[in-house]
Amino acid sequence: MTIAQHLEYRWLKWSNIRGNQQLISISKAHQLLWFRNPKVASSSISSTLRKADSHIAEYPMPIRIPTGTTKRYFSFAFVRNPYHRIHSLWKQKVIETPLNGAKIWGLSEGEIERLQNFDFFLDWVEQQDLHRGDAHYRLQTILVPEGVQFIGRMERLAEDWKKVLDQAGLPQGLAMEHRNKTKKKPMSLSQQQAEKIWSLYEADFVRFYPEIKPPTDEAGES
Repeated sequence: MTIAQHLEYRWLKWSNIRGNQQLISISKAHQLLWFRNPKVASSSISSTLRKADSHIAEYPMPIRIPTGTTKRYFSFAFVRNPYHRIHSLWKQKVIETPLNGAKIWGLSEGEIERLQNFDFFLDWVEQQDLHRGDAHYRLQTILVPEGVQFIGRMERLAEDWKKVLDQAGLPQGLAMEHRNKTKKKPMSLSQQQAEKIWSLYEADFVRFYPEIKPPTDEAGES
């Protein structure tokens, strides 16, 4: 972040009187406004955008969007099936890199070890503030506000990324860099786990994945 960007960030953070909870990256060079969504290819998108604009401002904390920016800039975000998003978070921050997860959430080694049981992890998430807490488990409906011009899906990342490039006026050759890829194994949820995730993230299912219905006698989406 340049000195000018740092000063602007401090001002936008200080003047965030409405308490916006979005993580925002702004490219003035290409007039882009990206609402970041952790565990939804955010590292890959960030790395790719930096190839187009090495000075893109990636603000680390929620800020107020500058006046007029939302009208003049092209805004976009990506979302992910809530079942997969929370399960991926558990795998990466608890199973694969527990020390990182413990640091982010201020947990002891014993606490993070206990969360290696997925049921315990879901119980822990249920106790967190999903509206204003850590962005990794925050509701996507909070991270992606109404009015965003294009919302892509993680499940069709390559296809939707091409749409972003087209609508943003960026070269179609700006290929997506895949970072933080996790080993893909079939995800199996118990009925109880599926119901717990649905109860926590119902707003995300309803807004972004209306075709996925509440779990009944079958396990969650796999």
